[in-house]
Amino acid sequence: EIQRSECLRSLRDISLALAEMPARGDLTGDVCHSADGYHLNVKVYEKLLFSVFDILDKGKLGE
Repeated sequence: EIQRSECLRSLRDISLALAEMPARGDLTGDVCHSADGYHLNVKVYEKLLFSVFDILDKGKLGE
């Protein structure tokens, strides 16, 4: 359980670093650019879908 929470914390930190960019100068965190972390976003969304839907039964929700 500790490894899982550390992994999730690391993933969160990495995704925030990719998404937050200064708009101008040193205004860190004021603007989020989701396109900068596009590939990470796609992978996270894919994992979310696979965790919700059963890949073997088309269209069925997993339990």
